[in-house]
Amino acid sequence: MNKMKILGNQMDITINKIFYSMLTFMILMDILIISNLNVFYFGTILSFLFIIIIPGLLIMLALKIRGVGFWEYILYIVGLSISFIMLAGLTINWILPWLNITDKPLATWPILICFNLFLIVLWIIAKKRTRDIKSFKFRPRRLDILNTVMFTVPILFPALAVLGALLLNNDGSNILSMTMLAGIAIYVFAVIFFREKLNPNIYPWAILMISISLLLMFSLRSWNISGFDIHEEYHVFQLTKNTLHWSPSNLPGHAYNTCLSITILPTILSWFLMINDQFLFKIFFQIILSFVPVGVYLIANRYIEKKWAFLASFFFMSQWTFINEMPALIRENIAILFFTLVILIFFNKDNINPSIKKAFFLIFGISVIFSHYSTSYLMNVTFILALLFLITVSFYKRFLKKERTKKEQNHKIIKFGTILILILFLSTFVWNIQLTESSGGLVKLVKEVVYDTKNILSYEAMAGESQKILLKIIDKNQETTKNFKNFISDTENDYFYKKISREDYQRYTSNLITREYKEPINKSFWKISAKTLSLITIASFLFLILGLISMLFSKKIDIEYKMLSMVLMFMLFLVLLLPTASSYYNPIRLYQQILIMVSIAEIIGIITFFKIIKVKPKALVIVGFFIFYFLFYSGFMQELTGGNSLTADSYALNSNSDYYYFYYSHNSEVDSAIWLSQNRDSSMIFADEVASLRLYSFGGMRGFKFDVIPQTIEKKSYVYLDVRNKFKEEAYKRYLSKYGFRYNFPTDFLNENKNLIYSNDESDIFK
Repeated sequence: MNKMKILGNQMDITINKIFYSMLTFMILMDILIISNLNVFYFGTILSFLFIIIIPGLLIMLALKIRGVGFWEYILYIVGLSISFIMLAGLTINWILPWLNITDKPLATWPILICFNLFLIVLWIIAKKRTRDIKSFKFRPRRLDILNTVMFTVPILFPALAVLGALLLNNDGSNILSMTMLAGIAIYVFAVIFFREKLNPNIYPWAILMISISLLLMFSLRSWNISGFDIHEEYHVFQLTKNTLHWSPSNLPGHAYNTCLSITILPTILSWFLMINDQFLFKIFFQIILSFVPVGVYLIANRYIEKKWAFLASFFFMSQWTFINEMPALIRENIAILFFTLVILIFFNKDNINPSIKKAFFLIFGISVIFSHYSTSYLMNVTFILALLFLITVSFYKRFLKKERTKKEQNHKIIKFGTILILILFLSTFVWNIQLTESSGGLVKLVKEVVYDTKNILSYEAMAGESQKILLKIIDKNQETTKNFKNFISDTENDYFYKKISREDYQRYTSNLITREYKEPINKSFWKISAKTLSLITIASFLFLILGLISMLFSKKIDIEYKMLSMVLMFMLFLVLLLPTASSYYNPIRLYQQILIMVSIAEIIGIITFFKIIKVKPKALVIVGFFIFYFLFYSGFMQELTGGNSLTADSYALNSNSDYYYFYYSHNSEVDSAIWLSQNRDSSMIFADEVASLRLYSFGGMRGFKFDVIPQTIEKKSYVYLDVRNKFKEEAYKRYLSKYGFRYNFPTDFLNENKNLIYSNDESDIFK
């Protein structure tokens, strides 16, 4: 009977109605895309929902995945949909030119036709595979006032994030953004306070809304894409979109160009969403990333109660990196989502066929490889080391101690994953070395790490960026000064081959600029705040270590989970101890990644601490700790006290911070970059390492000189100035790809020796 019956609060939905609704949805999308109809962005919203739901849903139905919780089902749908876009897109990208059908396979029509064919095939398979289901019953649950309020309130957070960013972009105050952060803190406290009365779905729903809010708070600052890596990511996306074909030769040897997450994926999404390309990065990729904390919650909930899993996910979102860096790391975000799904499916305890679990493990694992090189290396090394350890333990128990038990012989990694892990390892090798030839950085890293291992306990190994996680300190002025002097000396020696007289440059000196901190409004309050931050940081690290130790002795946690967590922590400490590793793999980002699994240890650690001091752990005390952690690491407390700290200099909350001048992309900088790209000749362009990012993304240019000092600037060259160069008169340089410092921009030299050929009062170009 193909009809819908509503009996009281019960709704009977036939499977045929679902399938024909999906088919109608598909036809509607075709009409909207072909006609380019997008009134009030209605087409964009519908297309986004279609492309991240329908492909994954059809795959789930075709594979007869049942007995999985609602939120986990949603996560698999989103992950499979994104995998489908990348893998189907790659197939189209290769097959159509090979068949001589078109040399522009990523154009709208080839994508639309091929995707329709793929989806119709999936639709037919899924319909046949679900013939045993005639209908299912949907019983909407009536909520009391408390649960209605707790479901509704989180919806306000994304709205406040959007309005707060828009207010700041229009030179307004941060009142709305600060209100949002305070509201999140109060709401999280309320969730734990009313935990016994809440609908279980409130936990993942709240996590999703909070996650979206924190990401949009950053990404919507500026009318243009902002951050560091995102500019080069946008550049390789534009290369793919403009050529309508992805190839390693688009940008030979460049690791970013090997990431399908920022080449094929956004190219296809741009045709479906019919929106400005920058807002694809600023909004829709942020929504995709927001599902990662939901995955963290589901993973944690395998082993701890819902309230604690909620706090574990909240701890993951409270990191400075998640709020202030992840929104501008698109390739890494997509890879982290897939890595989360790899962990989630690996520890799935629901009624999923083992063959399907293996298929999912491979699909998500290969998607990690296609999305981001570093995350794929992390995934491979983690599973391989855990596998080797468990094989060793199993060998020892079975042969040396002659103990054979069913439990010992059936570790998941050994029985379920050995072949799969080897397949992922070989896939990484083939993709990065054989096909894209992008492994040069990895080979260099391995060689340098092996060479530097002997210095593992030296002072140099513990200095620099590595200590930012554990001790929250910055490089000593003495070390920075030394690096700056070496930079000036090396640069002068390199460039004086042009027979430029040294005497002509004697009066133009380059000086190091030290970081300035604004005076706090209330020094006493600020000192207390800074001290509290230090204590919270140390406490969170100690809780994490204590939790990891406690996990080793817990019988409730799988040995595989323990080993994977320990391997991840080992890799973090390895990166912290080895100076070369920390320069290649940012330890702060690595810390964020390992928290996908290890955040559970933070909860276990704080509970264990209360047990050690023989005090019954109070949920409200524990949530208070995490709220304080969130308020400090989000930058809320620093803004409240009116002063900066070593850990938070919030770009998302004000327009005066140091990071604001680094991250924010002004319209004037976009205009000048576009002008230069349209009016330049073959002369070299000089721009510091921050200003050059605008030339990558908005001008579509490459090949700049970053050493903007008088001794290096060639006579006929261009010199590009962004807002920071012009008004703060400072330049930024990473010396030897490790040590970042700032020095005075050669404004006097330019005014006296070059011609100003373009200016819009905020961004200049000299020649």
